[in-house]
Amino acid sequence: SSDLGKSYPEVRYIRLDTNRGFAAAVNEGIRHCGGTRVALLNNDTRAAPQWLRELEKTLEARPSLGFCSSKMLFADRPDVINSIGIGFTRAGMAMDVGYGQKDGEKFEHPRPIFGACAGAAMYRRTLFDDVGLFDEDFFMWYEDVDLSFRARLAGYECAYVPTAVVYHVGGGTASSSNKSHLHYCSRNQVLVLVKNLPGPLRARYFARMSGMCLKHSLKMLAQGKPAVLGGYLAALRDLREFLKKYKVTSSKARVSAEDIMKLLTLDSEVGLH
Repeated sequence: SSDLGKSYPEVRYIRLDTNRGFAAAVNEGIRHCGGTRVALLNNDTRAAPQWLRELEKTLEARPSLGFCSSKMLFADRPDVINSIGIGFTRAGMAMDVGYGQKDGEKFEHPRPIFGACAGAAMYRRTLFDDVGLFDEDFFMWYEDVDLSFRARLAGYECAYVPTAVVYHVGGGTASSSNKSHLHYCSRNQVLVLVKNLPGPLRARYFARMSGMCLKHSLKMLAQGKPAVLGGYLAALRDLREFLKKYKVTSSKARVSAEDIMKLLTLDSEVGLH
């Protein structure tokens, strides 16, 4: 808003004329900023004082890292984990690692993680130069999963930084029960795998995922929520376009399917072990 510019004259404020989705908005910010590192922070978060510096220190100390995830806690339940980064279930569905678990000793140590939630993360600019920006065809939700997958395929590592703490309200733009949230989450969780999953793993994961999508659709229809089925149908409609994207993604991959399999199973059950 105009008040933001008045209160923080040192901040460069970029206004978009239309709602082009999270991915497009973030991309505009990345294109207009300088520096060797890019930090992203959602509009419904409150960062602890050392959040930015802790992420920066981690990237400085470890050249192999391309990006870092934060400890995201619920703003109204600051002792409960919202996310420490992106992981995958055994069915190949992306999830927030640690979601709903009590913060404690097992979340106090740095560790490798598949990817970073873009609501509170830091990336090397060279990562974007190499694998590209967020895919605007996702519009909103799962665009950070896609970017994480592309970065991992290209050989970039990601680490969870427990000292980089953020308190997240959630639903600052759209709640999890919102129709658009249900639609895009259903659509995009399928298309992320269509675009990125290495060939040798596709049959295994798509067989599991098809059954899960059918069960989820029926369950949501019974609850009067057709947006989930609509999302899966939208994924089928956009399948051809994302298969074209898969050709590009696979041509740039520097990591073997076996290594990606290990990363996908790093947190293959919800939570940490």
